[in-house]
Amino acid sequence: MKSLIYYPELNPYTGSITSSLLFMQLEHWFKVTRGKTFYKFLEPCEAPQYVTGDSWTEELSFGKTEFRTAFSNIGKVYKSKKAYLESKDKFEGKYYLSYYDRIKRLTYYERNETLVNGLLRSLNLSSGYSQTKPNKSNQNTSSDIESDVQKLFETYCPSLSTKVRFTLTTKMRLHTLVKDITAKGLNLLETFKSVFCQVEASDFLCGRLSTSTFLASLSWILKPDKFFAILEGNYAPFVSSMPDSTFAAPALPSSTTPFVKPTRLFNRMYTHNFDIEALEARERAWQEAKYEAKLHNTSTAIL
Repeated sequence: MKSLIYYPELNPYTGSITSSLLFMQLEHWFKVTRGKTFYKFLEPCEAPQYVTGDSWTEELSFGKTEFRTAFSNIGKVYKSKKAYLESKDKFEGKYYLSYYDRIKRLTYYERNETLVNGLLRSLNLSSGYSQTKPNKSNQNTSSDIESDVQKLFETYCPSLSTKVRFTLTTKMRLHTLVKDITAKGLNLLETFKSVFCQVEASDFLCGRLSTSTFLASLSWILKPDKFFAILEGNYAPFVSSMPDSTFAAPALPSSTTPFVKPTRLFNRMYTHNFDIEALEARERAWQEAKYEAKLHNTSTAIL
């Protein structure tokens, strides 16, 4: 179950409960990115950078209008990157700002370091990203997890192990995955090891197929939907159950045989074996019946 941090002490400064909730969630993401500018979608969309469940409306259970109202209390909104760059007082006294990059079609968020840190110190709150010091005896820090995942990837995916760079997108996907894996009660590092082993075994993901040029990257693997699909075996190599030395043509399906929908999420190209002689016989019978019918119709017309 998702949980949000809420401090009533923030309400006089944010203007509302929803703004206080958003304030702390922004702090959470600035902690993940270590204070760097990050982008985030307002609601689910078809953009390739979008990760299921990672938009503001999904994360906070806010409506679009509710989110915009909450953010306007604590942040300055720029409708374009140009307006943001041309502004002389970028925050205008607000704790945060957002601007829309029309070229990338992404909305970015920045933090007013001085103002936010001063407010958190005055209220004696230690949840700002710069004040939080994780207990290493109880949990891994972000850098520890990144280092462990990188080592596992390079060890168990030698076909893909080029130099790994944890971009902002990769870090956010990793952070989301860590939460999901933990929520499922799975061992964190063992789960990553299992997925990377399955990636290495997949000819498709490692680019070993002559019919495909696709090559999986670490960032792609860390997409939650792709990660769990791999974990479930949906990208496992296709193995034929028929011995290579024998060939047995399968019986033609009956018209009463029900269609069984594949349970796998990943669509495969299955190999089909046909009884060519039987098919040719049926084709000849159909052609002869059609020819005889044509002759009958012609003779009837002449009479």
